[in-house]
Amino acid sequence: MSVRRLTAFSLALAACSLAAAPAFAGSFDDAAATAAWVARADSFTHAMADYDANGDYKSNLSSACSGVTGDMMKYGQHEPMWAQTSFSEFCSSVNVMGRNGLNKVSCKSFKRALGDIKAESGKDPDEVVRAAQGWQAALSGMIDAAKAQHQC
Repeated sequence: MSVRRLTAFSLALAACSLAAAPAFAGSFDDAAATAAWVARADSFTHAMADYDANGDYKSNLSSACSGVTGDMMKYGQHEPMWAQTSFSEFCSSVNVMGRNGLNKVSCKSFKRALGDIKAESGKDPDEVVRAAQGWQAALSGMIDAAKAQHQC
């Protein structure tokens, strides 16, 4: 086989493999993925609602993060990047929390997670926008409460 034929064959094979590979999803394109994302965001919101109500903050938030990696692996191809990044950053923040609440490191990390939540009305499903807004409000409230307690 000549070099020219080998090159043409290699290029054709590469083009076919790229065409056959699924593109990375830039939006919620699966009902199960959307429902799972909404349920997880709502669980984060509910866990943060208890932030001032009881002393076991980290346990509530850790429970809400349980299984998030599996969800990301199962549904990640059907979600935009911000949806995955926000979950990952949030749960990483929970892991660096102090035993009795937020600390300087976790505050910075939670603030990054807050910035990663980028649901847009008209672009993302309505239920995702609603869940994201609730999660953002709860996360902002938790950060503000920690600031008031001089934890951030």
